[in-house]
Amino acid sequence: QKVKESAKNEAALGKAAAEFKSAFTTLETQMDTVRKQVVVVKARSKGAYETWQKELSAIQSSSIREKAQDRFTESKKQFDKIIEAVGKAKEETLPFVSGLKDIVLYLDADLSNQAVDSLSSTIWKLGNQSKAVKSSIGEVKDQI
Repeated sequence: QKVKESAKNEAALGKAAAEFKSAFTTLETQMDTVRKQVVVVKARSKGAYETWQKELSAIQSSSIREKAQDRFTESKKQFDKIIEAVGKAKEETLPFVSGLKDIVLYLDADLSNQAVDSLSSTIWKLGNQSKAVKSSIGEVKDQI
């Protein structure tokens, strides 16, 4: 939005475009970190669940084993909800980030008032899309 607002002033446009590119680079780095963390969490949870199941089978008391199994089932259900929310957030976020990247590349090639004007509807759409992205990320946080 700052890029759009500063399009009439060349110096302000350059500064806004540089800030936008810097923010996008930070976002890309954060997205990469999250992708890596998701892979690690999935791998660790799989191992933890396998270990938990083995330990459950070693419990002699059927009533305690049943309680432990119920706890396992509930924990797994909660974790699966988190994974589902993460999947939804990924579906919302990837096209959004791709759109931002396209704007960065376009402005790198043509940083002019006309270029920014031609992006007006794209910027508006991404602004609206950002609300869905924020909402889906909020859902992940709520599940956690």
